[in-house]
Amino acid sequence: MKFTRRTLLGSVAGAAALAQTPPPPSPEPADQNKVNADAIAKVALPQSTEPAFAFRA
Repeated sequence: MKFTRRTLLGSVAGAAALAQTPPPPSPEPADQNKVNADAIAKVALPQSTEPAFAFRA
């Protein structure tokens, strides 16, 4: 059986395209924000850790 570069490339590229799976569905942004907020709230952060900062517009 004779393979040319084009037929070989076509068969390899086709197989690679079929092998790709779509990414899993991401959770809703509001749900993800709640999960992140809960994770941050679990960490104790002493006041001395935060820098002195005054925001002036």
